[in-house]
Amino acid sequence: MAFVEGPDDEISYMALQAGTPIQSSDGQTIGHVAHVLGDLEEDVFDGIGYRHGLLGQRMLPRHVIALITRSAVHLSIPAAEVQEASATYSEERIYTARERGKKARWGKDEDEERY
Repeated sequence: MAFVEGPDDEISYMALQAGTPIQSSDGQTIGHVAHVLGDLEEDVFDGIGYRHGLLGQRMLPRHVIALITRSAVHLSIPAAEVQEASATYSEERIYTARERGKKARWGKDEDEERY
């Protein structure tokens, strides 16, 4: 029998798709994945850039990310602490999901300053 990965199985940050919901530890959706922060060539994961309707684009450092699955990014902090955690973090190495064929791939934003 072949192993089939489910939506709640842990995945690598490199398999994370743009638009994946981000959930606080108290179960609230606080935004959706827009970027992966780090260095893909050296396999360094610094955090996640995300979109939030009222706050615009923000960043979360890796130490507040408890689990990444296909269905969601799960945080180790409640929604009340998300703004403080994301407001104090910045990172220059941003990768965005780009379409290549039928599968999205993360690619470096060379000429865009988003934050």
